Amino acid sequence: MLMLHTRIIGFGWLVLGTIWFCILLFLTGEAVSSYHTRPNPAIAGIIVQGVLGLAISSVVPFVGYGVLRHRRWAVISCRVISFLTMLLSLVIMFGLGGIFMSTKNIPDSGAYPDGLIELVGVGLIVAFSVYSLFVVRHEAAA
Repeated sequence: MLMLHTRIIGFGWLVLGTIWFCILLFLTGEAVSSYHTRPNPAIAGIIVQGVLGLAISSVVPFVGYGVLRHRRWAVISCRVISFLTMLLSLVIMFGLGGIFMSTKNIPDSGAYPDGLIELVGVGLIVAFSVYSLFVVRHEAAA
């Protein structure tokens, strides 16, 4: 049964990392094209952040693949990525204004309370990170 959980975690990190990389690649490409047409120091900062984000996010799919292949380095890397993702998600959710400040300028549609969709999305990321952290840890001990 533990093998099934490890495959779920490996596939999850592989897919999430690939999606995250593609989104950052698209956003960084937009910033580069915008900077090319109208140079601006603020856009240059966004480009640098995008390139750093791409460098970090390119590691996540490889870790997911390594967990699928039961590599020891991937188990250790998965623990680190799970912890950092959980910590970053919690900071986004509760620190620095987070979710509850991000939707104040958006007109209320009345369908959902402010920030509910974001709260559910970040909550799922936290849940997957905690799941990865505990299952992979027990996998390495077994």
